[in-house]
Amino acid sequence: MSSPLDSSLTSKQAEIVTLCDNDVQIALKNYSIPRVLFFQTCVVKFNTDADLLNEEVYECFSWNGIHYLVMEKIDLPTVETWISDSDACNEAEEQSRFDMACKAVANVPPISLHSLPSCRRRDWSHRRQVRPDPKLLIAVLRGAPPLVLNIAHEPLVMVQGDINPRNFLIDPETLHVTIIDFGCISILPRSFVSFTLHATRDNFINGIAKSLGWERSENLEALVAATGIYAQMAGKRFGLDERGLPVHVQKA
Repeated sequence: MSSPLDSSLTSKQAEIVTLCDNDVQIALKNYSIPRVLFFQTCVVKFNTDADLLNEEVYECFSWNGIHYLVMEKIDLPTVETWISDSDACNEAEEQSRFDMACKAVANVPPISLHSLPSCRRRDWSHRRQVRPDPKLLIAVLRGAPPLVLNIAHEPLVMVQGDINPRNFLIDPETLHVTIIDFGCISILPRSFVSFTLHATRDNFINGIAKSLGWERSENLEALVAATGIYAQMAGKRFGLDERGLPVHVQKA
């Protein structure tokens, strides 16, 4: 293969980049396209969170700011496809599959802690719902009594970063679930997870909450206090390192 790619990639990596190039370019221009692309012999994931290796990842490399993971091919439908499959010929069958899928996803066992990547401050500044503006934060909190954030008594819950029926594969025979978008795993207090699962308008997430049987958390003071912390960590200009600790800047 005679290509400029050969100078910094192995021949196999160059072959993968060439194979994926057309779909990657389309996806980069249209953000609504799923960020996981499926091919006949591999799955390629190309966002900046894709740096967690496990036994099913055969190779991982980067090219032009895109991460490529060559993975085991799992020939199963997504939960979304399985629920709406043409074989489910009536509404009752679709609802039954929906309920089974929610229960299966709710009972996915957590990954081992040693497999988690190192802690990383996430940049939320691009999200419209979070404004990383210290002046706004001061205006909101001025005159208000300090909120105490006490979650020491709560169990921690491991949460998949994007709970969506497109991000889970399901075996129709065994109902075994495989997570295919595993780049962002969060560990949060149970009250945070419970509140989010119940407060969202997404039917699939509501179904998972119902399967878990958790009551909706009313620990609103802790949630509000944590929101303030998240806002302050929204951008690098707030001077926090990857562990969330202040960086001491020496003046010249």
